[in-house]
Amino acid sequence: MRSVISTLSFLLLLTAGVAAQGTDSLFVDVSKVTNGTGTAASPFNKIWYAVNTPRSATKSTIIFIKAGRYTIDSTDFSSQLYIGSANGGASGRYLTLRTYPGDEGKVIIDGSRLATTAFYPNMLVISGANYVRLQSLVFRGLKNTSGYALNIQSASNIQVNNCVFDSLRWTSTTAELGYPTFNNNSNFIQAAYVLNSSTVSFSADTLRNSGLGWGELVRDAGGNSSLTKSSLAENNNTGIAGEYFVSVSGNDTTGSGSITKPWRTVAKAIELAGINYTYAPSILIDKDITINLRAGTHKPSGAGIYIGSNRGTNGRWLTLRNYASENAIVDGSAMTAKFSSLLAISGAKYVKVQGLKFTNVTADSVLQYSSPSPGVKDTRFGIIVSGQSRNIVIRKNAIFNMAWTRTASRQKVPTASDNLNPLVILGTTDTAIRNVIIDSNEVYNNITGYAEAVTVNGNVDSFSITNNIVHDNANIGIVAAGHYKWVEDDASFSVTAPYNYSRNGFIRNNEAYRNISPVAVSAGIYLDGAYNVKVEDNESYWNGTGISIGNEQSNSVSGNHLVQNNEVRENLSAGLFYGSTNSTSWVENCTVKDNTIKDNYVLDSVLRAKANNMYGITSASQRYTEVNVYRLRNSVFEQNTIESLSDIILGLYLTQFGLTFRYNSYYPISESACQAIFVQDKNNDGSIGLPTDSIYFGFQRYAAGTGLDHTSQSEGIGYGQPGCNSGTGRGVTEIAIAAPVENKTVVYPNPARHELTLNIGNSGAPELAFARLYDINGRLVISRKYSLASGINVIRISDLRSGAVKAGTYLLTIERSGVKQTFKINITD
Repeated sequence: MRSVISTLSFLLLLTAGVAAQGTDSLFVDVSKVTNGTGTAASPFNKIWYAVNTPRSATKSTIIFIKAGRYTIDSTDFSSQLYIGSANGGASGRYLTLRTYPGDEGKVIIDGSRLATTAFYPNMLVISGANYVRLQSLVFRGLKNTSGYALNIQSASNIQVNNCVFDSLRWTSTTAELGYPTFNNNSNFIQAAYVLNSSTVSFSADTLRNSGLGWGELVRDAGGNSSLTKSSLAENNNTGIAGEYFVSVSGNDTTGSGSITKPWRTVAKAIELAGINYTYAPSILIDKDITINLRAGTHKPSGAGIYIGSNRGTNGRWLTLRNYASENAIVDGSAMTAKFSSLLAISGAKYVKVQGLKFTNVTADSVLQYSSPSPGVKDTRFGIIVSGQSRNIVIRKNAIFNMAWTRTASRQKVPTASDNLNPLVILGTTDTAIRNVIIDSNEVYNNITGYAEAVTVNGNVDSFSITNNIVHDNANIGIVAAGHYKWVEDDASFSVTAPYNYSRNGFIRNNEAYRNISPVAVSAGIYLDGAYNVKVEDNESYWNGTGISIGNEQSNSVSGNHLVQNNEVRENLSAGLFYGSTNSTSWVENCTVKDNTIKDNYVLDSVLRAKANNMYGITSASQRYTEVNVYRLRNSVFEQNTIESLSDIILGLYLTQFGLTFRYNSYYPISESACQAIFVQDKNNDGSIGLPTDSIYFGFQRYAAGTGLDHTSQSEGIGYGQPGCNSGTGRGVTEIAIAAPVENKTVVYPNPARHELTLNIGNSGAPELAFARLYDINGRLVISRKYSLASGINVIRISDLRSGAVKAGTYLLTIERSGVKQTFKINITD
């Protein structure tokens, strides 16, 4: 009894105090069975009565609410809470809803009976009202619907202080709380929603134990002025999920993207995952998003999968990957649109693609005269990154079995307009694509036409291509390119010439093999018009050529590359091409160092068949230079090891200046520096022919004649050291005639007209010797077999001018007991 008397005494004092200050008080106690008059002694039993009781226009009013559960029932208007323009305060006089003293946190506004009918339910609406305060109330239990706990519209001077929003859940299925988009609806509960209002403040309010879906603790719906939030707290809530799932057994309509309700298509996942469509325009949530593809074959339709410029604008990553270790295949066989891509990333930022298998993309020749670009052949893509994209990571994917044509008989005869790109980074605007990582992928078995397997082209600034295996593609393996006019001329692109080149990249620790074009010599790794690219620690073999540092496009300059610590071996032609083959363009300011270049011009009929027999050798005698140098200036070739399967080591073609060749080691097959052959194009026509050009027999003559490699060596013998023609003539000086020595061969006369004499010493048992004469292009014109007796054998070739032998420069090889010697022969009229 004493506690009741004390409480009544306290309330009487409180009432007297507020009355003295010009404030009226009303009281509500839900525990009362009958409704009272709103006094402390006879409180209302529903808040509705207090809000709708006529009040003084000259005083503020406080509605004191007793602890208890105040349930909102859509079928009982008197349980509903609405403060309209006639119910709020005015002119600085507030209507305040608060708890009895000591009942803070115990007044529960309960929305558990509300459900979606013709409208989204509301627990408390303040609409058109002014000067309203809410203090220490708890809004609880709104669930299984979209709706609003507190809805404030067209109001002013609203204060919400120390209130709690508790157990607001758009669904009662706990596993689905983070996946509020399904049935093409965005589900939400807004704890507090503010629209077209002014001077609204939230302070010390808390959201707890809730899953709002696309809702928020305080949603600024727009049209507000002076909406302030301070000291807000959130505890034990379920936010929007960051992990989404796509399954071949999923459903794009009823799915939510959760692991138990996955979507059916990747396109639907990209459309919805992590995007809040309750805003207009939609916004990205502030969280990294992962789309997991479950095991199976996913077949995009139409133009394929598209990730646009809205992704990454929040600085958060979107990852498209396989789930766990499952085998997720992205198959292009259902794409029908011209210029389709299995995955197109255009203008997006912060995108990762990981652990997927991209396959079965084929261009459709039927679409050549279809829109867009009627008359232009269909070109398709595995993965294409374009526009102003940046921060793109493509890692641990397989990209395979793609072809520019479905007709197998045409695959070896592409034209320049026949293209398919398995993986291309293409900068199409004057704002560069930046920060691209291509790492640990396998790209293989693609029929690319004139395109490449892995391409970086156009305006791309900063990229890395690392740890990839690129093999069995029908053209170049990896290329960083620039200055291609078609990139500038394409009507859908806006890049201009000053920006149309890839630059500032790394190509590191890749393995490139069997990348062989059926049309032209194709490199495992190619720098073609790019700038400032470091190529290091790669292995390139069984390609058309190993590494090419070039610049195909006219009137352009590229370079500033560092190519180091690579192993280049067993390719169909030369191991290294260094310089531009275009007579109007240059490669400059490059360094090639610490590479091993060996055993190229490999004799392999299977590889040659892949080249459609367009290049590659058919006999060992056709081997030529390991290193070809073209239009190159102000560049370095140093500390490299070159091992040739013939005696022909290096060729200088077209023109060069400002070269530094030093500290290199050259090893001809004869293991003799005297027999090492170097050729130099002196008249800038790209070919070798006497008397204009130079063929240097012996390392010493080459170094003396070119001024290069004075600090290098061949077979351990440096320039100027005795024993390697160092005391004889230089340049194209003819072979000296000397008395035969045991197991030595002398050829004379030289120049010759109709006959050559071979003095061959044989210190051992009788054996066979093979003499073969080749023109400077490697074509065999004379072949002879001789039986050598012990001692000196004098052999004459007397029919020099018969058949295909014309005046010019030839190479004569003498092979016996597995040892081959090579001589340069001039034949005159």
